[in-house]
Amino acid sequence: MGNGRHQQPRRQEISNFLDAYASRHLGGIIYADQCSGNDIGARIMDCQNLLPSNSFGYKLGTIVLPNTSTEPAQRNWSTPVILGPGVNLTGQGMFASSFSCSAHAC
Repeated sequence: MGNGRHQQPRRQEISNFLDAYASRHLGGIIYADQCSGNDIGARIMDCQNLLPSNSFGYKLGTIVLPNTSTEPAQRNWSTPVILGPGVNLTGQGMFASSFSCSAHAC
């Protein structure tokens, strides 16, 4: 068995590797209500910009929509959204994430 002095740097090295691998290959999870913008569409686009990119430059991760049943001010959607191939948009359950959007944004 090695002594404790050599185990700690090795653990940190492994942890750093796993963090880097996860950010490159698995993406991240970002909550749309924590991103900036005047409406949910703008917040989604801001969140997408914050996600990590893979080696091809595609953003990777999941954007979780707010629970509009408890946050009704988040319902407005007027900014168009275009998501890349590695970005998932996830609601918080049936009737929990519902939005009022203008025709050009839907």
